[in-house]
Amino acid sequence: MTKNAENTVTVGINRDKYTSTRTANGTKSLSNGDSVALALAGLTIEQCHTVAQRLLKMDTAEKYGHLNEGMQRMNVGNRVRAAVNNEKEGTPSLADLVKITGPMQTKNINDREKAAATKAKEKAAADKAKADAKVKAKPAAK
Repeated sequence: MTKNAENTVTVGINRDKYTSTRTANGTKSLSNGDSVALALAGLTIEQCHTVAQRLLKMDTAEKYGHLNEGMQRMNVGNRVRAAVNNEKEGTPSLADLVKITGPMQTKNINDREKAAATKAKEKAAADKAKADAKVKAKPAAK
């Protein structure tokens, strides 16, 4: 919050404490970079709801389903963060969170790598077909 010369107050977000990230579907996002954010990084909204169901025994998809994906993801992340940061006995720990999210992140990485490899193969095949077409179209030298 800052005051300017006209004595009006400007409210803004201090973006210095956030890092730029990409969501599971590739859009830009901001992250506070804490351990919970890192554990949930790259997960789809469906996977985040699954994490909350398993970790918190809470149906966040039903509770937050009326919101857009970004708001759902933020609320689920905040719920998970609050539970993990709660040091009372019987509450989930960061280790519990990582046990759930680790395999999901590995699957997502593998899926992205397979998709990238498939795309590269398709591009190489298209480039080869284009080059072959040019060779066929070139008139033979006499």
